[in-house]
Amino acid sequence: MRKGFFHVVEALIVIMLVFLVLSQFYSIPRPTHYWSETKLRLMAQDLLDTMEEKGVDWFDFVEVNRTISEALPPTMGFALETTQSVRPETKVLCVCPATKAAYLESIFTTMPNFNGVTRTFTFTSTTLEGMDFTIGGPHLSNDVILFWGYPGITSGSPEAQSLNEYLSMGNGIIEYANLSEAQAGETWHQETFNLRWADSLSVRPDYGYADFNLIRPDEKSYGPIKLYNYFNGDDNFLSFGYEKVYPADERENKIVLRLGMMYSGGSDAGRSIPLATVNWGVGGKGRTAWMSNGTLPGTDNMNADLLKSLVIWAAAEKPYVVKGDVMAENSKSSLRKVLNQDMYEPMRIDLMLGYHF
Repeated sequence: MRKGFFHVVEALIVIMLVFLVLSQFYSIPRPTHYWSETKLRLMAQDLLDTMEEKGVDWFDFVEVNRTISEALPPTMGFALETTQSVRPETKVLCVCPATKAAYLESIFTTMPNFNGVTRTFTFTSTTLEGMDFTIGGPHLSNDVILFWGYPGITSGSPEAQSLNEYLSMGNGIIEYANLSEAQAGETWHQETFNLRWADSLSVRPDYGYADFNLIRPDEKSYGPIKLYNYFNGDDNFLSFGYEKVYPADERENKIVLRLGMMYSGGSDAGRSIPLATVNWGVGGKGRTAWMSNGTLPGTDNMNADLLKSLVIWAAAEKPYVVKGDVMAENSKSSLRKVLNQDMYEPMRIDLMLGYHF
């Protein structure tokens, strides 16, 4: 009896030792090799160059998926994103009165074969009272939000926190409104749209003529102007009032449209009077724009075309996802090209290759 007991104890000890030894092997981390990352990057670059040479439509999910899947083993996956001046599909939410929604929807119409690619818009509308501020919900899943009028969002509120997170993901916010001193100076509004109240006066408050700011093509504020020149091209803006705002960080190149005169008196004397401004890098990757509430459509649809240009510009920072696999180990390569059939449009294509496990 005692001998049998010792055999059982010996067997248990052996099992425990075997388990202890095996557990050491299981706890060894999976080795990572720099050559693996380099190999994936080279494969991705080779695939990008080959597909570009073959003339693959980068926005056609079926064609892209078939071409890349044929070149990869089953253990590998891929993610493909593109970045360009006009997204292939832009989802616009207008927080506006019902009387304005139908008109604004008519502005965002399909652009067939723009630079060889059809660009579409999905337009929805809601009121501020009915807006859902849930990230990823029906409203904050859009690429850009257009507020018709001052939204009344206050710093530190749940709405402000949601919109800050929304901007951090590369989305855009547009405000189409005339502003008071209290509105321009509200903390969240100032941080988001980069505007402060100006203490200067106007030489002629009734002077409504406006033109574009003098900027270089390599500055971000050139983007909406370039888009506007495609949609319209006229620069004799009318039907604007006098605004007492100026970029909070004093950067003149954030002014897109300005009155044809300067401020007089006060600390802003001699500066341009903005009627449309842009702000980038909000919350990390977000873009915002403010436009003074002028007459829509305005002379020759100019005001409407500028508003559309600002919306498209604000949404363009967010990459367009053609496909997005989740991979355990991956590496990315990029291809840059220029589309220029209708407008000079730099485009970046990012391909990520990796293993599923």
